[in-house]
Amino acid sequence: RRQRQEQREREREREKERVGSMEKEKYKELKDQLCSRSDCRRIAMSGEAPYDTLLSIYMQKYQEKTRKTINMHRTPHNAATYYKRYCGGERLYDIARDVDIAPTLLARIILECIHLDGEEELSVKELIRLQIGEPESIPDARLSEEVAECVAIDENYSPLSDRIRHGVGEEYERFLCECLHNLGISFSDETELRALGYPKTPDVKLALPIIVDECMVFWIESKASFGDLYMQSKNREQLMGYVNRFGPGLVVYWYGYVTPIHQEKDIVILDHFPRSAVVMHAQQPHE
Repeated sequence: RRQRQEQREREREREKERVGSMEKEKYKELKDQLCSRSDCRRIAMSGEAPYDTLLSIYMQKYQEKTRKTINMHRTPHNAATYYKRYCGGERLYDIARDVDIAPTLLARIILECIHLDGEEELSVKELIRLQIGEPESIPDARLSEEVAECVAIDENYSPLSDRIRHGVGEEYERFLCECLHNLGISFSDETELRALGYPKTPDVKLALPIIVDECMVFWIESKASFGDLYMQSKNREQLMGYVNRFGPGLVVYWYGYVTPIHQEKDIVILDHFPRSAVVMHAQQPHE
């Protein structure tokens, strides 16, 4: 009884934070205003959108910029220039801020300049991964201190930010499972499906399909992100793979999604777990 009460409390809290669908024009307006996390807090205080939704939009905007510029930063000429500036006494964080790159990514580029000479590429990648995760393991005292500074300050590409994103994703997956348990809906999770030999699986596969918005649903995928056009396009191949294997399904973008969307006829998109009033057991599972 206590667990059900706690779960209902969590549902009520999430309901307060629901943003639902967002028109493309409104999304673009908000996205243009989001240049830092402080902008997310400022706009959230105005009531235009929940903080978590704004933060997701900002982080995806930052990642979009990084995808477009990272190859330019990693060219031999630019990497050598950054390394020369470091050897000349500039701090890694100051260089990263000056050339507009995530501090952790700049630290990786410098470590590659140091390690790639005479070492195998695979062993270098593993060494750099370890040194980014444990800067104190770097023998050079100055480099160790400055890599640690970059990792500590970086809110988007540090190992800690990766763990936080992973943890939030797992939290929403657990919440999804709690909702299904409370409605008495039987399902298999990713771990159980992989044990059965499925290489790629949704977060949950329902033992029997349910009806959501007059559509039959055989599986549910949880996305702890805002469903912008890039995310929807990026996830399409993954989701259609589930459709081909298991039948129609549901994807939940917990922080909302932009409209109009390219709605696949076999995929329902929501920003919340469907309420019990609109969830009904179907008669037969997908074959």
